[in-house]
Amino acid sequence: MLKNNKDFDFWTDGIERGRKMLNLVEKEIGSLEEKRILDLGCGLGGISISFKERCSQVFSLDSDRDRIDGFRKRLLEKNIKGIFPLQAEAMDLPFLNDSFDLVVINGVLEWVGWGKDKDPLPLQNQVLSEAERVLKRGGFLYLAIENRFYPLNFFRDPHLKIPFVTILPYKVSSWFAYFIRGRPYQTPIHSYWRLKKMLKKAGFVKIFMYTGLIHYQYPVVSIALDKGCPRFLKRQDIIKIVTEYQKFNLKKGLSIKVLFLKIIFLLGLARLFVHSFIVLAEK
Repeated sequence: MLKNNKDFDFWTDGIERGRKMLNLVEKEIGSLEEKRILDLGCGLGGISISFKERCSQVFSLDSDRDRIDGFRKRLLEKNIKGIFPLQAEAMDLPFLNDSFDLVVINGVLEWVGWGKDKDPLPLQNQVLSEAERVLKRGGFLYLAIENRFYPLNFFRDPHLKIPFVTILPYKVSSWFAYFIRGRPYQTPIHSYWRLKKMLKKAGFVKIFMYTGLIHYQYPVVSIALDKGCPRFLKRQDIIKIVTEYQKFNLKKGLSIKVLFLKIIFLLGLARLFVHSFIVLAEK
């Protein structure tokens, strides 16, 4: 997870990182002007606000009433029009088929089973199927999530901080988490290949996989992972990453992260070991 400083709060503001995501989307699929967007798991709405700078309408959905109320207050304070916050579950979207040009699920898919007395994997599949249903033909899903096989996740799950659960088979990891923490493993993340399989099952016809460097929550640089695994990072990309992160005083561990990226790209192992994935999946 990215660290904040007192002047720049990624998690409660979110607008600047939302702009980075918007730039990535428009670079890959074209302008979002006059498009209709659905932001699933919108939280306090920073990403929604960023996308509204380009889109005609943004519907922002979250299951938590307090977050939706906070987002509505924020919109009133900023006098922002054209964004419609709703409280609802992502597994059962209150929209007609073919309603949106883009659906955004950023750092949310892993949480859909949290606190529920159900297997989270079918719930994740249901969310993806619902996203596909409400998209127009030719519309895109933007999905961002951590990589199951990122090496540091072997020793500490990025959400619950439990060791080994990301590399164990899901049922085993759930039992192990229950033994360690007294509750099952409810926030599963996935590999490059597993994500593709899930999206195909949901009905998406074209799937484009990227990694956002250094983190999917703040993709300063995006690199496509589909056409063979890139074997190098361009020098100008590294300079751009370092400059951007230093701009917000996010320097802790940066040199180690960049070195790790250089190694996995050099060895052709980026698809296996990158920190996280960004997916653009076309209906």
